[in-house]
Amino acid sequence: DDSSGLYNIPKFVARSALFVSTDLFDKAMFAHIGLKARYFDTYFADGYHPVMGVFYSQQHTSLPGYAVLDAFVFAKVRTMDLFLTYEHLNASWSLPNYYAAPGVPFRDGVLRFGFTWNFFD
Repeated sequence: DDSSGLYNIPKFVARSALFVSTDLFDKAMFAHIGLKARYFDTYFADGYHPVMGVFYSQQHTSLPGYAVLDAFVFAKVRTMDLFLTYEHLNASWSLPNYYAAPGVPFRDGVLRFGFTWNFFD
């Protein structure tokens, strides 16, 4: 809560995750499969100056409330961890009126994947 008005932050922010954890392939692999959601309501976001690379406080352009959905799969096979995430799942079917700062669009949907492998147990 910022009662001084120094920081531009939304009044309401919600984050939630819904996932299933299970053992697969005769308990050879442990997996998390699910969705993550983030929501913020309408607020006056800090502006961004791309040439100088700085954020500044502003009170004239508000950003609409917006939800972001992410789908993910995390798997553990012996000493290897695998992950696959599609961030901003709802970018393809929602209106393109989502911004990170006034005039700066929020990133589109992106697929991220990777793994870690511990050679020693």
